[in-house]
Amino acid sequence: MNKYLQLSKYIKDCPESLLNKAKNVETSKSGKRYVREILELIRGEFDPKKFKTTYTNNFKKSRFISVRNILKKRQRSCGSMATVVASVMRSLGYPTKLINGFYVKDKDDMRHAWNEIYIKGKWIPFDVTRKDFKIGNYHVKKGEFVDWSDLK
Repeated sequence: MNKYLQLSKYIKDCPESLLNKAKNVETSKSGKRYVREILELIRGEFDPKKFKTTYTNNFKKSRFISVRNILKKRQRSCGSMATVVASVMRSLGYPTKLINGFYVKDKDDMRHAWNEIYIKGKWIPFDVTRKDFKIGNYHVKKGEFVDWSDLK
């Protein structure tokens, strides 16, 4: 469990400004509601109406990049955004897994990434790229990681 609290290679350098915003989220909300508010906050950091954003569907560029560089580029990809989620949630004391897998709705080989966050005694999956953050039948989990460097 504690390994999913580590601020490892790609996850360790989350900007203090984002962490401070996350710490200011109303903590009276509990469990999933609290996590969803944090995810909304993170997703807002990639809002193309507010920021100049970039996008990559390149697996390596999506996964093997630090949180600081993701936010600097405003790189909107599933792997990049899952990295930011892991960094913020772990910094707040929530064990968080990086999940690598596929989204098989349109293509069987479309790689995808999301998170599982430990809340009240169980792992709950969240996909920050989905409007409702929910994992559906099209998500196929391949592996879970502390850091994307474990994929190499």
